[in-house]
Amino acid sequence: MPFDDTNVKRLHEQQISRRWKFRSKVVDSLSEQVKQLVIHLLEPDTNKRWRIDQVVDSDWIALDPRFKVPTKAEENALAQALIERRQYLDGISRKGKDPVKSKGEIDDMKVLKPTTHEDHLPRVDLQSTVTVANE
Repeated sequence: MPFDDTNVKRLHEQQISRRWKFRSKVVDSLSEQVKQLVIHLLEPDTNKRWRIDQVVDSDWIALDPRFKVPTKAEENALAQALIERRQYLDGISRKGKDPVKSKGEIDDMKVLKPTTHEDHLPRVDLQSTVTVANE
């Protein structure tokens, strides 16, 4: 979080009043697209804060088209997650059946390794990028 305060009341006030700014040591190195994305992510009004679909469609994400195309590992992980979700939902829909597996019961699992291009994608550390504005 960009808010460095231990007082919960002050922390909440800083968040709600939008009293933060990009740190001076990084502000000039950030693109306008990423600044806009961060502003929308830190929006205190949950009705106005961007949802994941808006983040994915943001100008900053559009700068690198690889962000919008899942890797094979990501596709496999999503497919596995959908299967597991369906199994979980089927389990809770059956009366008297606990969808959570017992301690000794383990499914076969495929370990997915990330592709090499992920290591080269830009990363933004929000905590070191923004700070509370002093008034």
